[in-house]
Amino acid sequence: EYDSKFSPFNYSSRFWHHGRFGFAPNAGATAAAKATPTVKVTLIEYKVKLKPATVSAPAGKVKLVAKNKGSMLHEMVVVRAADAAALPVDAEGSVVEDQIPEANLMGEIPEFKEGKTKSKVFALTPGTYVVFCNITEDQGGTTISHFKQGMHAVLTVK
Repeated sequence: EYDSKFSPFNYSSRFWHHGRFGFAPNAGATAAAKATPTVKVTLIEYKVKLKPATVSAPAGKVKLVAKNKGSMLHEMVVVRAADAAALPVDAEGSVVEDQIPEANLMGEIPEFKEGKTKSKVFALTPGTYVVFCNITEDQGGTTISHFKQGMHAVLTVK
């Protein structure tokens, strides 16, 4: 005779609370309690400000919320590097992203307009990262590199 109380489709409280059939009680609540750390990034001519500049990310995910408080387009690039001086630059002072090992290119938020805010979650393991704007613009026949002008900051993930 068939005993329905042992059916895998009968999730009585006795089975649920003891984790039978691979289910853990409140698994969703535990994951929600570990919120993704957030870093606020301010982009303005010609600076990048991070708050906080050091973040703890045990799960390896960090949300960067970038606000363009400048008066022109900016972007936000994230690479693993000791500091800005460690990055390869061209004659105009822009970072040559093609010369950075792919494993160190963490991603970017493409250029966006002044007054706008964009966010993205990055997979960042413990280490040091450079957050920068790599836009160049022509001003009266002169190429201006936002990076060369000092538009970069170091983010430490622990």
